[in-house]
Amino acid sequence: MEGYEDRLKQLERIAGSVVLRGSESLCRLLRYLGQQALESPGVPVREYQIATQVFGRPNEFDPRLDSTVRVQTGRLRAKLAEYYRGPGANDAIVVEIPKGTYQLGFRAQLIPEAAESELAQQPASVHAARESARRGLVWKLAFAGMTVVAATLAIMLTIRPAPRPMRAAVNPGESLEKFWSGLLGNPSHPIIAFRSGIGETLAMHALDNLFASLGHTVPAKPMILLSQPDMDSGDVIFLGQPPDNIGLRGFHFQTVAAGGHKGETAILNLYPLPGEPATWMPAGPPVTEDYAVISLEPGPIAGRWLLTLAGTSTWGTQAAAEFVCHEDTVRSLLEKAGRGRFEALVHTRVLDGVPSETELVLVHSAE
Repeated sequence: MEGYEDRLKQLERIAGSVVLRGSESLCRLLRYLGQQALESPGVPVREYQIATQVFGRPNEFDPRLDSTVRVQTGRLRAKLAEYYRGPGANDAIVVEIPKGTYQLGFRAQLIPEAAESELAQQPASVHAARESARRGLVWKLAFAGMTVVAATLAIMLTIRPAPRPMRAAVNPGESLEKFWSGLLGNPSHPIIAFRSGIGETLAMHALDNLFASLGHTVPAKPMILLSQPDMDSGDVIFLGQPPDNIGLRGFHFQTVAAGGHKGETAILNLYPLPGEPATWMPAGPPVTEDYAVISLEPGPIAGRWLLTLAGTSTWGTQAAAEFVCHEDTVRSLLEKAGRGRFEALVHTRVLDGVPSETELVLVHSAE
């Protein structure tokens, strides 16, 4: 592993790359975390010190009310991954920020030239075996890819033409227009960042119908392709669990690490009010009940918003999206949340793979 100067040069190489070009706040965060890692290795970096020293927040900074540090760190983490998939693919030093921390790390990367050198020194029989295995893997991946595409097309062809029986056609009313005016009223329309799943596909259909009835068309892209320009250009609607819990303040998604629910996704209530549970879990498998978060938080750019519609499963995400697509349910949400930032939790029953009987459980409002 290269030394201090090489690591500094690597940080500047990343900051000057096309991936971070024009993102001064992320470059400033990268240099700060890099300096802390080089000058104070092993010392944890706190959210408060980043907020006050990097983003100029006042001494009264409260992370429960301001998600700037979490949002920006998540964006930087995604940008680092994007850099090493592109211009930094052959760099000798990898810079990364492990999830759940603000501690920047460095590690060596085996570049292609080094790998080829190692292969060249191996016997011909090893090369032949590797090549045979590689060709077999290519065919397996190709077959798997065709299977996934075929299955996806089948699902889309199955679900798109037929209207869902549990809901009538969307008729926008006063509450719907009031709820969506903040996101759809900006000159730069929002973008939907979605995860793949049957529930997300059906949720997208519901949102498309709603936006059409309100006279808008909203673009969408897979969440893994969400870029810095997307975050900077307008509002973002997360359809599914957002990466690194971006845009979430009091409710976080977390995978259960041990016990009977190991591997399942839970919703954590970071700041429970008296009488509120600290955790919500789906019932199943198969999922028969699910919980979902509906959250509206300020984005990293002034005047922009991050709307999260996400369940612990694909069915919960569908239920959350449908909840904000109908006049009666949106009215009940606005009565408790007002027009400012809020986080709400909904519960839905899943019958035969269809979310139904979705109800509002609680709302944490900033007002």
